[in-house]
Amino acid sequence: MIIKDFKPKIIKINFNKKKFFLILISIFLLSTFSLYLLYTGAKLQKNQTAAHFKELISDLKREKFSFIENYLKSLTFKPDNIYLDINFKNILKLEDARNNALNRGYISQKDQMITVNAKIKKDKENYNVVVSPTGFLLDMIGDKKKRAYKIKVKDNETLYSMSEFKLLPPKSRFYLTELIGQTISKTEGLININYFFVNLLLNGDNLGTYALEEHLTKELIERNDKRNGIIFSYNQDTGKIKIFNKNKYLKNGEFNKEQIDYINYIWNNSIQDPKKLIKHINIDKFSKYFAIIDLMDGFHSLENNSLFYLDPISLKIEPIIREFNSYRYVDGPPSYEWISIEQFAEKENNSLFYKKFYSTLFSNREFLNGYIKNLDRLSKKKYLDDLFKNNKKLLNKQLSFIHKSYPGYNFPKEYMYLKQDHIRKHLSQKKILLSRYSNVKNEIEIENISKYPLKIVKLINTDESFIKEFKNYI
Repeated sequence: MIIKDFKPKIIKINFNKKKFFLILISIFLLSTFSLYLLYTGAKLQKNQTAAHFKELISDLKREKFSFIENYLKSLTFKPDNIYLDINFKNILKLEDARNNALNRGYISQKDQMITVNAKIKKDKENYNVVVSPTGFLLDMIGDKKKRAYKIKVKDNETLYSMSEFKLLPPKSRFYLTELIGQTISKTEGLININYFFVNLLLNGDNLGTYALEEHLTKELIERNDKRNGIIFSYNQDTGKIKIFNKNKYLKNGEFNKEQIDYINYIWNNSIQDPKKLIKHINIDKFSKYFAIIDLMDGFHSLENNSLFYLDPISLKIEPIIREFNSYRYVDGPPSYEWISIEQFAEKENNSLFYKKFYSTLFSNREFLNGYIKNLDRLSKKKYLDDLFKNNKKLLNKQLSFIHKSYPGYNFPKEYMYLKQDHIRKHLSQKKILLSRYSNVKNEIEIENISKYPLKIVKLINTDESFIKEFKNYI
């Protein structure tokens, strides 16, 4: 056997230093960019800007090229120009408040108490004003330029017949939704808040379309043909009643301390037992209030966002709806499950005030009958047909103002009709009665175990030898 010399085969690898270096650089850049995206995403989420981008992308995907048409149509409409001038020192003061809120995660009462002097010009009129931050969530200040401001007009003057109002990014009130909700409130005879769109210029910088929202002052009450009275809210988390413009109106005699004492007495006396509050409220107004909230899918306006007005003549409390915050394409269709009676008709053992108060309301026969009648009326297709027809000019004009800055936006009218359909299905669902016959008492006991009031027209036995008619609801 002949053994040849074994020579191992050497595999040559062409090592390209330049290519290897490029790969390392690519990995480094990709890692850095990924970390940047994570940081930016977290920052956008924190200041609520991410939601705005999500909405913008959704609008563009849905509208495709119609946003061009929307913008071109908007050019034929001219909203009022509001020129707001704030000096550099005061701009820094507001910026400091914004940074504090961003770091905290919400806008505090302390932030809202920061005020600066400024000037507003509209047409040829000049106004001295006081400007302060407003709101609670960061969507009010998330955009560095387009943030929310509360305006107080000085020297006993008014602008648009308002001594106080807010300039808000339209997205914070869901654009046209708030106007439609307030229009329904007006139609139904509830206190409604003035809400429309303007063009804001801050120190000459055109910030585009803003929502102008009336604040809670005597002008609001008088515009609704009411006697000037207390507007207040109750925060169930802090247990505090907030009376709007309390010091101002006490000082100038717009209302007296007895009215404030009355509110504090009846409210604090009802916190543990909301039944005591029922006799102090306007049942008819509250029955419409919940029907409107159901139609608008506006549950955001409940609980700590609730607002109330004390009529100084009747001494009855009326509701004021604000912040519907519903109906955007980006959020999808409204939920079928959410309707007030389904949420609040059960007896509530919750320790929080509003849950107990709502449960008490929905167990009150007078309220419940009014609520069902109003809900039935508002859920008919003709109601929305008439609403949009009668307010077509107003809504189209305001929508065009929105399109100047947000051409991809449109109001999902079909969602409101879908909500009507949901309500009709709830109202028409099968209702269940339980009956028990007592041989001892020779009585028939009938129990309504549904959440809806039922009226028994008559009882008839099989051979019709016994007929009993009824008038009352159970």
